[in-house]
Amino acid sequence: MTKFSDQKILGLIGTILLAGIFFFFQPEYLPQHPTDWLGLLLLPFIANEGISQKKWIYLFLAILSVVLSGGESKILNYTFVCTLLLFWWEILGFRLNWLPMFMLLVIAPLTRQLVFVWSFPIRMELGAYAGKALSAVGFTAEVIGNTVFLNGAEFSVDAACTGLKMISIALVFGLFILAYYEKKGNRRLNFFSVSVFLFGVLALTLLANFSRLLALIIFHIAPENILHEAMGLAALLLYVLLPAFALGKYYVDVFGKEISTNDKELKHGLSFKKSLLLLSLLALCVFGNGFISQLSVPKVDPRLAQLQMPTYEKSILESGVAKFEKEHLLVYWKPPISSLGMAHDPRYCWEGAGWTFKHIHKTTIGEIPVFSAEIEKDSTTLKTVWWYDNGNQKTIEESEWRWNTLLGKSSYSLVNVTADDERALEIEVQKLYTQNLFK
Repeated sequence: MTKFSDQKILGLIGTILLAGIFFFFQPEYLPQHPTDWLGLLLLPFIANEGISQKKWIYLFLAILSVVLSGGESKILNYTFVCTLLLFWWEILGFRLNWLPMFMLLVIAPLTRQLVFVWSFPIRMELGAYAGKALSAVGFTAEVIGNTVFLNGAEFSVDAACTGLKMISIALVFGLFILAYYEKKGNRRLNFFSVSVFLFGVLALTLLANFSRLLALIIFHIAPENILHEAMGLAALLLYVLLPAFALGKYYVDVFGKEISTNDKELKHGLSFKKSLLLLSLLALCVFGNGFISQLSVPKVDPRLAQLQMPTYEKSILESGVAKFEKEHLLVYWKPPISSLGMAHDPRYCWEGAGWTFKHIHKTTIGEIPVFSAEIEKDSTTLKTVWWYDNGNQKTIEESEWRWNTLLGKSSYSLVNVTADDERALEIEVQKLYTQNLFK
């Protein structure tokens, strides 16, 4: 058995072991979407030879992730394992290009969550531009938030259309295209060049979604129609994959660096015994981090613990959320988070309980700006609104509360008010705004 084969087999064994330990403690991070599996299957193909080793960069990122996490952040635990795996392969002597790191990032649950949250303002803009485009060519269209109304029919620009599905697939195939031309041209892109190309793929994806949205509205194609998904695939192929594939060769030729024969030589890694010893140490680290994560108990924020709302029945959920309820009204105060954390978006919570969101839009109650939506389940329809509150300031702008928190201001709690009576909801929202309960 050659030295190369020994190292490759040892690399695969280490990958299975470290990933297996991680998934044992965090099974929710197991691949659940077809795009995840596709990304994993493509990893061996896109892992071409790199210009130089980056093992110490990966080790630094792994250590930084585990220190910042302390076992409490699932996102950082995922980062810890991914960078540790990349370090493991390079310590064996391999040079990897940047594409495997990008692929692990693309298929990460964090990326889906970020797309879900940040695609919302983009979806509202797409709906607004679609309404303007339709009006410009003679259609009478009305836009409310992420919903476009045309001739009595409504079309929602939902997350499934413009977020998780098409963006993830486009990025995975974008990395595949780069890997194909890297291997074919014997060239490698740097971190910045890969990032720019992926941003270009994102821009093409927005164009594809906008074109698809216009077609769905004009031809009145409902979500249950098979053409609804077929047009999405056609738009992805026509507006994203074909242009990316056509331009990929020239992009890699211009911005890629040619790999010399010396660059291709496999560096000598650790001896077999030292490799096994290191693998045992890495496995112990992953196990220890996973064990600590299981011991972490969600902390109840002091402000939520002392928060009181007269006439309401209060309870603290396992997630740390403060729940207040009385007849016809339900109020959730979500735990404050850091500027870089994932907000407790009400769409996650309600949809996880089987509710469907409709007509999401920005509106005002009196002069109070809020997000508003209808939620439906079976034959029940409720009205729900939400905003962010840090005790001193209230906002509905994602960028504003994150920036303020980053500057050192008090962290924000998401407030979600739900009722079956719209008038009762409006009265309660005005009370909560003026009382400043969250201190």
